[in-house]
Amino acid sequence: MMWCPICRPITGEATYNWRITTYDKRGLISKSSFVDSNPTYMNSYGGEMAGLNDLIEWLHATDLRRKVIKIVCDNESRVKALNKDTFSLVDLDKAEFDLIRDIITKLKDFNDITIEWVRGHQDDKTPYDDLPIESQLNIDCDAAAKRHLVEGTKPKYPAKPIRGSRATLYLSGYMVTTDINDQIQMAGQSKKMLNYAADKF
Repeated sequence: MMWCPICRPITGEATYNWRITTYDKRGLISKSSFVDSNPTYMNSYGGEMAGLNDLIEWLHATDLRRKVIKIVCDNESRVKALNKDTFSLVDLDKAEFDLIRDIITKLKDFNDITIEWVRGHQDDKTPYDDLPIESQLNIDCDAAAKRHLVEGTKPKYPAKPIRGSRATLYLSGYMVTTDINDQIQMAGQSKKMLNYAADKF
């Protein structure tokens, strides 16, 4: 059985951490990384979805996809999005839908995998050792992601396009994954507007 809470971004520069282990925690695989997205437009939903996509891609490339896998995370809306049976044209315009589509496509290759919600920050009221393993791993992932935000090394190159995307837009070295109209307008007009404002005022 595998577990993976995905940590929420702490600031505009987002990080995540995922962990794979057994119920008795005898073995552990863990990875932390920065999310390649414009910090001005980054949101927790995107950061967590990028983390889950990375985990699913890692599992998909191994024989673990043939095992019984349980994934847990503390973002309830993301869990609901990934457990939907069908999608409409409205969904295509939602933020991070390219990630959702890619994750769901890969999930079809797993023998037995579930994605469930776990309440976050349960150690605020309950001692860590008294919590179930799902909650403990969620706390561990939060702590690891925060450490990576401070101590980790940012990648030198932009992230590769999401698998299955027919086109990917990069602006100022960042992959555009949300608010595409606003980001294009900002990239094209912000410098002119700042110069105009400086001259006027």
